[in-house]
Amino acid sequence: MIKNLFNLTLFLFIVLHVNAQSFWKKSDESGFQLRSAESRSIIPNKYQTFTLDFQGLKTYLANAPLEMSDAKMSETLLLEIPMPNGKTELFKVYESPVMESEISARYPNIKSYKAYSLSDKSKNMRFALSINGFHGSIMSLSGETYIDPYSSENIQDYMVYDVKDHNPDTYKGVNLCGVEDESRPDIHHFNPTLRNAEEVELRTYRLALACTGEWGRVTRRGTKEKCLADMNTLINRLNIIYEREMAIRYIIINDNFSKSEIKENVKSLNLNEIKINALSENKNIENNFNEQESNNDNMMLKINEDEKIINTRRNGSY
Repeated sequence: MIKNLFNLTLFLFIVLHVNAQSFWKKSDESGFQLRSAESRSIIPNKYQTFTLDFQGLKTYLANAPLEMSDAKMSETLLLEIPMPNGKTELFKVYESPVMESEISARYPNIKSYKAYSLSDKSKNMRFALSINGFHGSIMSLSGETYIDPYSSENIQDYMVYDVKDHNPDTYKGVNLCGVEDESRPDIHHFNPTLRNAEEVELRTYRLALACTGEWGRVTRRGTKEKCLADMNTLINRLNIIYEREMAIRYIIINDNFSKSEIKENVKSLNLNEIKINALSENKNIENNFNEQESNNDNMMLKINEDEKIINTRRNGSY
């Protein structure tokens, strides 16, 4: 009896791996060459490198069942995902949008997916596919793992690394909020927990996400689609934590860019030509990056475009 059960389990394991698709190939970083337009903004202390058949994966995922549909119960799409130990692991994948239907239809190349490990029930992931490449976030009891492009403008080569192994020095030596950097606490990375709980309702919140002109005009962005693709990645990585810990999901609204004026040419972008649209049930605030005064609290926002310094003056004093 035990022998038959073992043989059946082995058979099912083999069948699953035969049906699964792998578009990832372990690669040697020494073979990577940075083109003149490329840069590396993420360099973890430890990581594994893989090469991705991006177009093949994109075509394969077109058959992924929608997460909240009846097809989820009858259809299964299997995919091998690279891990920070240099191996791959089998996941079942579902399309799981973090944008509403109309904006998703306007930008069909921006996709979001959710996946679950077949070998570890505590492990799940979210990943995004877009013109900016593949961006993945894996959550397990050992912490977070990210999959990011090796360099900008490169959607073929990738790094797989534990978040705890990436210590960016973006704000190193910079005093934030006008305080002295004397006793900044150590960084504690998020570690999920495994606990028994009753089934809870997933709450969805509609989200209007704005950006500054400087954020939108950096080298790798400059178009609405590229900006939205980065926003999509951001919300995916936010949702993988909020869904698991708080049963909350954020969805980017259809008219997120309805009043934005981000021009398609990076060189022509100007801070004064870009509007931020902040949506609220009580009032609408439109900031044209010009000097303006609030009727409520006499707050003045001035932007010095040349020095890129924002000064906030309240009641006549800085």
